Amino acid sequence: MQRLVYALIIAVFFFDYIASQTGAGRAIALVPELLSGLATVLIIFEWVRSKQIFISAKYIFIFILFCLLAVIGVVLNDVEPGAIVAGIRNHFKFVPFFLLPALFYSTDKELSVQFKVVLIILLIQVPLAYFQRYIQYPNKLTGDVVSGTVGISSILSILLISSIAILVGFYFKNRIPLRWLAILSLFLFLPTVINETKGTLFLLPIALFVPMFFAMISNRSRIKNILPMICISSLLIGGFVALYHQPKEEKEQNIINFVTEGKMQKYLYKQNTEGDVTTIGKFDSIVIALNHMSQNIPKLFFGLGIGNVAPSFSEKFSGEYSESHVRYGVNITSIGYLIWETGLIGLILILCGCYFVFSDAIYLSKSETISGDFAIGWAAVMVIFTVSLMYKNILVENVIIYLVAYFSGVIASRRRYLQYGFTGEPKTA
Repeated sequence: MQRLVYALIIAVFFFDYIASQTGAGRAIALVPELLSGLATVLIIFEWVRSKQIFISAKYIFIFILFCLLAVIGVVLNDVEPGAIVAGIRNHFKFVPFFLLPALFYSTDKELSVQFKVVLIILLIQVPLAYFQRYIQYPNKLTGDVVSGTVGISSILSILLISSIAILVGFYFKNRIPLRWLAILSLFLFLPTVINETKGTLFLLPIALFVPMFFAMISNRSRIKNILPMICISSLLIGGFVALYHQPKEEKEQNIINFVTEGKMQKYLYKQNTEGDVTTIGKFDSIVIALNHMSQNIPKLFFGLGIGNVAPSFSEKFSGEYSESHVRYGVNITSIGYLIWETGLIGLILILCGCYFVFSDAIYLSKSETISGDFAIGWAAVMVIFTVSLMYKNILVENVIIYLVAYFSGVIASRRRYLQYGFTGEPKTA
C-alpha cells in the first residue's frame, strides 16, 4: 500500500507537468485514475477478507447519499453515457484513496515518511517557481506562469499555504523546533509573493492562526510558544503585503491598493451574467449558477447531472450543457460547479464531509501520536480547502483533491481507532 501512496503523490505532482512540457499526451495524466482503479481492487479484496472497515458510518452515509443524488440527477436530466463517465471521473475518482487508510493501516513511521516526501516535493516547487518567473518566462507580465509542477499558480499557493499550516501544527505539538518552523515556513512562503495569488491574503492567516487557536484552547501551548508564532505570522503576512506585486504594463500594483481602491470587490464580483474567466468574478460564477438553476426547483436541488455541464477534453464525454454553459463560468469555482452539476444538495453534502473531517481532526489532535500532531494542522487545511471552494474549482485539480482525500482518510480512520481505544495495527502494507 505504501508504494501505491508514493506512486500517487509522484503522479499528481509531476505527471501533468511532464505531459505539458514534453507533449507526452493525456495518457500519462490519467495515471492517478489508474491508481484509483488499483486502489479500488485492493479495497474490495481486503474488505472481503477482513469484513471490517475503520471509518465512521457518517462518511459511508454521505457517500451513499451522493451516489443517490448522482443517479437522480442523471435520470432527471437524461444524461448521455459519455457524460456520465466524465461525471464519475470528476466526482468519484478520489474516493478509493479516502477509503484506503480505513483498510490498510500505516504506522507512525510510515506516515512520517509520507509527510516528508510531500514536504520535499513542495520545497522543490520553490526554486522552480523562481526559475519560471525570472528565467523561463522573464518577459511575461503575469504571475500565472509561476505554478511549479502543478500547472496553476493559485493551486501552488494553496498547497504551499496548507503545508505551512501543517508545520505550525507540528510546532505546537513539539514535533519540530521553532527554528525549523521559521526556516521552512519562510521558504515555502516565497512563491506566493511573485505568483499574484490574491487569495493568499485570506488563506495565509487561516494557516497561521487556526492551529494556534486550537493549541491555545486545548492548553497545549504556553506564552513562550505563542509569542514566537505571532512574530512569524506578522513577518509572513507583513512580508506578503510588502513584497506582493503584480506587473501590468510595466506598472506595479501592490496588494494594499488592490484592497483599498475597490479592485478586490471588482475582482470577486464583477456583476456580469456571462463571459469568460476574465469577465466573470468568483462570486459571479456562484450567483449566475443560483439564478439559472432557481428557475427550475428540482434542478436547483438535484443539479443538471454529473458530467452534464463541466467542459470535457472530448466531445464523446461532453454533456448537453458543456458548450453552452461555458460562458456562465461553470469551472471557475467549486461551489458554482457543484450547484450546476449536483445542485444545492450536492454542495451541502460536500460541505458536511469537510466538516466531518475537520471535527475528526480536532478530536484526533488530542492524541500524542504523529497522526494526532498532524491533525491540528489538518484542521486548518480543511478550513483552507472549504474557503477555496469559492475561490477556485479545486475539486477537479488532481494534486489537491487526491492529497486531501487520502490524508483526510488517514484522519477519519485514525479517529475511529482512537475513539474505540485501538492501540494495535490491524493490517500494515
